[in-house]
Amino acid sequence: MRLAVLRDLSRSWVVLEVLSSEKEKIRCILDTLVDKKIASRISAKDCSVWVESAREEASRRLGWLDVYDHSLPVAQSAKALRNDLLKNGVDRFVLSGMGGSSLASELMSDYFQTSLIVLDTTDPDHVFRVASEPLDRTSLILSSKSGSTLEVDSHRRLFEKHFKGSGIDPSSRIICITDPNSPLDLLAQEKGYRVFNADPSVGGRFSALTAFGIVPLVLCGIDVTPILSAAKRAFVALKEDSQANPALILGALLAVEGKAAIASESLIGNWIEQLLAESTGKDLTGVLPIVTNGDLSKVRLEGVSYFDVRLEDGSRNSSENSSEKSIQSETECADKEFCARITAGLGEQFVLWEFATAVLGHILSINPFDQPDVEKAKEATRGILGNFKKPEDEPVISLQNGIKTLGGACTQNLGELLDTLGRAIPPSGYLAIQAYLDPKNDDGVMDLVKYMVLRYNRPVTFGWGPRFLHSTGQYHKGGPRIGSFLQLVTDSDRCLEIPGLGFDFGKLIRSQAAGDAQVLRSIGRPVLTLFVNSLEDLTLNLPGLEPSLSN
Repeated sequence: MRLAVLRDLSRSWVVLEVLSSEKEKIRCILDTLVDKKIASRISAKDCSVWVESAREEASRRLGWLDVYDHSLPVAQSAKALRNDLLKNGVDRFVLSGMGGSSLASELMSDYFQTSLIVLDTTDPDHVFRVASEPLDRTSLILSSKSGSTLEVDSHRRLFEKHFKGSGIDPSSRIICITDPNSPLDLLAQEKGYRVFNADPSVGGRFSALTAFGIVPLVLCGIDVTPILSAAKRAFVALKEDSQANPALILGALLAVEGKAAIASESLIGNWIEQLLAESTGKDLTGVLPIVTNGDLSKVRLEGVSYFDVRLEDGSRNSSENSSEKSIQSETECADKEFCARITAGLGEQFVLWEFATAVLGHILSINPFDQPDVEKAKEATRGILGNFKKPEDEPVISLQNGIKTLGGACTQNLGELLDTLGRAIPPSGYLAIQAYLDPKNDDGVMDLVKYMVLRYNRPVTFGWGPRFLHSTGQYHKGGPRIGSFLQLVTDSDRCLEIPGLGFDFGKLIRSQAAGDAQVLRSIGRPVLTLFVNSLEDLTLNLPGLEPSLSN
């Protein structure tokens, strides 16, 4: 028997097809969730849903439950600003933001094929390229909930310098999205920058439908009203205490499966990855999200459950969606290797996954609204910045064709180093590839991940640094201690100074890598750091797979 739920949400719809073999476990969890009225209690902002240690934080983080009406006036203000900018010839938008401050905008921008440029790296080559484009048509959007994000502040300083150097008043081009009275909010008021204040009761990773997610889209010319309306309609069904509630089913499914491979042709996997990893990866537990696409989505590993996530516009004929099937119903699914297929529009997907994550926090007895381990890497980075050594100034070992590693390595053979790292991955563990490199040069990402999957027969995640520090970094340090880590750090010699900070972008990104490695090693996790010029340089020098591994 297969499990399924199909909910008609009055022209807004969610289809959740479940083929998991853990049907009875899921049903048992669902019975408990319905009996305890978890869905209706969450929608009523009842903080007693979560463990006692989470309740104070939860009381300040549930604004995402009714954000839709609040976001409409924000969208209208952003549209008016867009019209003003267009009159002055400004139609190129660069979004500087990390994690929840940019991932939803990036997803929606890709989905609607806008020209939004997302700047969420400190790689000197990438930052230089984005900041060196003609500025006469450019506006910079600074997106930071805390208002103190180091990467965003660094981008601001560089762009201010470039604007002034081009004879452009920065106050006419810089737009800020931040919480009220944050350092960025106060700075913007001082400098005369346009500010969109976000709702402080919405955490960053739950902020897709707040100013953080929608303002950049509206500035690029997208009407977000249909997305907000669809999300609002979907929420009506998700607050029901019913075994046919997709959010309850998804939360139960994630809790049972443990490792969730998100297969999607869109960028929604990146957004889901942050939501799940940062919300659940703590107290030595959590759900490991693994983003897959292309050929990699066809690779199957034991212990990993595969979720097929599809974005559709919700414009289907209502007659196709007029039925409602309970958890006991039968359905057909073309790909039996997936444990679930989730088909919905953007607004519905946002609400579904956010609500399911809140449910998952209840099931796992954790606080889904904090990120206690993210700050550790930031603190380590600050310490290293104060006592920085370039790779050429510290003990390094040359491996082959310009690839280097830190001194103290047990061998100069790249294959042996990789095998040593692989042997440290426990049977239930995973490998995280952390690429502190230029994300524009992404040729070879999937080849590298697939190579590592076949070499180790373990789940492999990939993240661009420092972006992932604001996403999966919480899971790496707060989740189960079962990860091994491969750092790929830029060997670029470009010196791109950050005005007023006393260090350049190259120093910053290398310090961020070293800081995270320091924290990971302090909790007993193995880290292999390789200095490379690009992903392609590494993939061209990887040792061949044994025949048994490549089959």
